[in-house]
Formats: sequence, C-alpha cells, structure tokens
Amino acid sequence: MENNKDCQFDDIEHTIKIYGVMMNAYRNEMDTCIQNWELYEEFQNNKDLINSSLPKMTAIHSFNTIQYSLIQVTWLTLMKLWDDANKYNDNVRLSLIYFFIKNKKFLNFIKEKYSEYPDILEKYKNEINQFKGLYETYTNGKLSKIYRELKRIRNEILAHSDMDSDLIYLHSEDELRDFYNNTVRMVELAYSLFNVHIELTARQKIVRRNARSFVAVLAKVVAP
Repeated sequence: MENNKDCQFDDIEHTIKIYGVMMNAYRNEMDTCIQNWELYEEFQNNKDLINSSLPKMTAIHSFNTIQYSLIQVTWLTLMKLWDDANKYNDNVRLSLIYFFIKNKKFLNFIKEKYSEYPDILEKYKNEINQFKGLYETYTNGKLSKIYRELKRIRNEILAHSDMDSDLIYLHSEDELRDFYNNTVRMVELAYSLFNVHIELTARQKIVRRNARSFVAVLAKVVAP
C-alpha cells in the first residue's frame, strides 16, 4: 500500500485543491491516450476499405506501422496512468488518487462538509465508490488480467527491450476498449471529486470525428 504523505495534511480542503491542480497532468496523459486510441480504432473499423484503397504493398506496410505505433502509445499512456509509485513518488498514477480518497480523513471531511446537503453527499459517495470499484476490479478483481498483461508489455517491451520477452497478449480489442473507457471515466470522477469539471467524453467525440474525416480523405485520395 502506498504511503500517501498528503494524507497527513491537517487541512484536507487545501490538499483537495492541490490534487485539483495536479489533475492537469492526468488530463494530458489521458488526452494523449484518447488521440491515439480513437484514431487506431477508426483505422481498425475501416481497415478493409483502407487496405483495398492503398495502391501498393509498401503503402499497406507503412499503414500497418502507423497502426502499431498508435496501439503502442495507447498501451503506454494507459499504463502511465495505472503506474505504481516510483522512487520520486510524484508520477501520474491513479493509485495516488485511490489511496487518498479511501483515507478516513478525506471521507470524514466530506461527511462533515456536506452533512446538511444529502444530495451532494450522496454524489460524493457514489463517485468514490465508482472510482474505488473500477480501480480494485482492474488491479485485484475479475478484470485484472488486462492490467497485468499491459503492465508486463510496458515493463518488458515498451519501456525496456527484454531479450527474453516476446510481444504476446491475450486481451481482446473489446477488453482493451473497456479498459480505456473505464480509465477515461476514472479521470473524470477524480476531477469531480476534487471539485474540477471536465468532460473527456466530449473530447473523445471530437477526436473520433476528426479521425473519421481523416479516413474519408485518405480513402478518397488513394482510391484508384
């Protein structure tokens, strides 16, 4: 379990403000992930059209290289967000938020602050439970397979080139999509818990729209 030094702060409200500012780093990583995944998935959805439109095998090879780069960055940015504490203990990671919001000082602060506002208190309880539930499901629960698999890929293939490791994975595209979308949801929940508003789902829609426009132009340009 992480030793979250911020949880020792007496002024929890001040600490919440600090976490609110920190969320910019989480948003930046999530945005990188969104840009790469949404384009990758749009390519995958239209791969037959694109492959039939590309005039030469060399062009298809280059297209496949682009797709592989997109999925690599998707894996990498997801696992930055799902990272463990490093020796500096200040890297972007969902575990930092998880251990803070389950701390009794934070929970007691929320209960006391919103004791006369049952609707707001219920909102916080629901968001805390959602975040904790997703985190625990992927780290120790029934969906931990993809978390462990991507962690191994990141450590042995992407971050380091382990000569004894091959790029083998068993998770499906559906499982990866769910992991990605649930991570988006967790970052949105964290923003809300620290009193900052963000709509990453709106960002997803914009990036997917741009990806569809690119695919349409690509297919038109290279079509015989």
